Amino acid sequence: MTLPEPRPERSGGSAADRASVFDPQPAPPQEPSPLEPDPSEVAPQPAHDSISLIEIANVLLRWRWLIVTLPFGLFLLTVVAQLLRAPQYTAAASFMPQRSDATARNLGSMAAQLGIRIGNEGQGESPAFYTELITSRAILVPALESRYTSTPEGQEVSGTLIELYDVEAETEALRRDAALRALRDNIGVTTSSATDIVHLSVTADSPELSQQIAARILELVNQFNLETRQSRATEERRFIEERMAEAQTQLRDAEDGLQRFLQRNRDFRNSPELGLLHGRLEREVGMRQQVFNTLAQAYEQARIEEVRNTPVITIVEPPIQPARRDARGTVVRVILALATGVMVAAAIAFLLEFLRHGRRQEERGYPEFQRLRREAREDLVRPWRRFHARVR
Repeated sequence: MTLPEPRPERSGGSAADRASVFDPQPAPPQEPSPLEPDPSEVAPQPAHDSISLIEIANVLLRWRWLIVTLPFGLFLLTVVAQLLRAPQYTAAASFMPQRSDATARNLGSMAAQLGIRIGNEGQGESPAFYTELITSRAILVPALESRYTSTPEGQEVSGTLIELYDVEAETEALRRDAALRALRDNIGVTTSSATDIVHLSVTADSPELSQQIAARILELVNQFNLETRQSRATEERRFIEERMAEAQTQLRDAEDGLQRFLQRNRDFRNSPELGLLHGRLEREVGMRQQVFNTLAQAYEQARIEEVRNTPVITIVEPPIQPARRDARGTVVRVILALATGVMVAAAIAFLLEFLRHGRRQEERGYPEFQRLRREAREDLVRPWRRFHARVR
């Protein structure tokens, strides 16, 4: 059995024809769409690289005169301002508010027994209350209107704080408000939660003035407390007086009822019903008598509180004239001025560098902008021109 001989390969055809059998045919070139922009018209996008430390250093070195002169100028201005600043003196004082005493507690308990709440005598006597009170208009306005004596430059000057502060404004009301803000800024109040002591500090341009203002504020605080306590005692006295008149009338009615019973029933002990009625009338008279006695005692206490003028606050440290002026804080202010100047100068330098870089980018892209604007104008006038050019 013989095997079939292999068929000889055909030697016809060129090498290009043989290559076309195995190699795929290239796709025909596609016509660009008339709606897509021409790739030649698209401006190349620059690569955005991250800013390096060398570039930051170059910006700082390029604007070195700005970074040096601006902090130095702020340094000079701060030094001159500190030298021209008037000396300040601070007077300190401290006091402790008194809590409600036994008399006030008795008055409150008596009012509570009657079923009517008049108010808490110890209300508003916490250190936090005095912190708000000292900086309120109730204290600062009388302090502004008081007269003081000051020697700011070795020359004695007297007048109110509105005059001593030398406030300039269009009207008297605006002058008062400006002086009030200045006085509030010159007053500092702190409290101690452990000891309930209120610390007061007053700053002025002379030691005498700071001490006088602090003493006047303490006097006004004590006067405010006295007036508040006396007005509260007056209200309590009026209330107790009215209630005592009613209690006296009820007591007399009860006594009259008992008297009429005894006149009609002289031998009431032999009757259980009359004995029970007699005991009830006696108890009512006793209760009315007890209420009347309590009100009479409270009435006398309220009259005492109404005219009482003992101090309500205890002065722990009286205000004295400061021997030394306050520290100017020149070193701290100079350091802050230098740091602020450096940061502001660096920010300005980077802003100017950004603007200059943007101007360069605009100069390079301006010719292309003119060309695109001209083509856009032509497209608006003849919109078919671009479509016809792409089709051809």
